[in-house]
Amino acid sequence: MTLPELKSRIPTIPWFSRVGEPPGDPAALILRILPDSPTGDDGNSLRIALYQQEPSVEVSRTWDWLPTTHLDPDPIHGDALMRRAVELGLDGDRRTAELAVSQAVLGGLRPLPRPHPRLKTGRHDLTEAARGAATYATRMAARELVTDAPGFWCSVMSLYSAGHWPCGITHESELVVL
Repeated sequence: MTLPELKSRIPTIPWFSRVGEPPGDPAALILRILPDSPTGDDGNSLRIALYQQEPSVEVSRTWDWLPTTHLDPDPIHGDALMRRAVELGLDGDRRTAELAVSQAVLGGLRPLPRPHPRLKTGRHDLTEAARGAATYATRMAARELVTDAPGFWCSVMSLYSAGHWPCGITHESELVVL
């Protein structure tokens, strides 16, 4: 993928339209949000389970959420891509590209319902986290492309493009998809 391809893809992404459906990626750990418990759960705990399996407390302990705000550090590259952009004299290009894709994503997310029906259960509404994560991932994909280092974030964009939310990464480096 190139930066122009990323920019042209953003307006056509069906954001979060297939959350909870299996993406067909055997390397991904597929999760789903469970509805409130009919047994009287007070709704204070978010219930997430492996796709087509029973709820598991272990699931939330074996993976970490991917970033959801621009202030979060890049868990994949750290600051290596920022340093590379500076070393290559591309820091201005990086900033311009990141701003352009962030604005495009925010424009594409604007018409989505709040809360998004596929991202809410009980008192838990993951809509804003998902929106922030999409913006962050797209910005990081642009950073990879500007520094000529396409990798993790560029590959994550294919899941967003298919309507999924790649929301975390396991300690075994498996991608977690909601």
